[in-house]
Amino acid sequence: MAAIVYGDINFGMAAETGLYVESVDFDTQVDTVWIADEQGADVAGATFNPSATFNMTGFTDNTAALSAKTGESITLANAITWTDVLAHGYTTGGETIITSVKTGLNHKNAESRDVSGIFKPFMAAVAV
Repeated sequence: MAAIVYGDINFGMAAETGLYVESVDFDTQVDTVWIADEQGADVAGATFNPSATFNMTGFTDNTAALSAKTGESITLANAITWTDVLAHGYTTGGETIITSVKTGLNHKNAESRDVSGIFKPFMAAVAV
């Protein structure tokens, strides 16, 4: 049953293929370089190389498997609107790559899966 939402908020998340997702977190970052003057105070600098990491936690859906494995690109239905949080001229594209998968098994619970990865906004996949 769909939720009734009151007020101006973002509520819930979209489903991911192969997972019943409980939570997704995104962290964005940039590299930095700072130049100090003769007294050690930062007087100039630059930010570059924006990227983001994600962690997704949920339970496996045995009717559909995850479409990508560790080291492969994946499209997240829960993808954040990257243009809202990434600077440096980012408008579209990039690659979301799975870097870690942790599977949890328990005799009194469903199989769980934690999927982590990185988003590189200016990267494109190349066939080898």
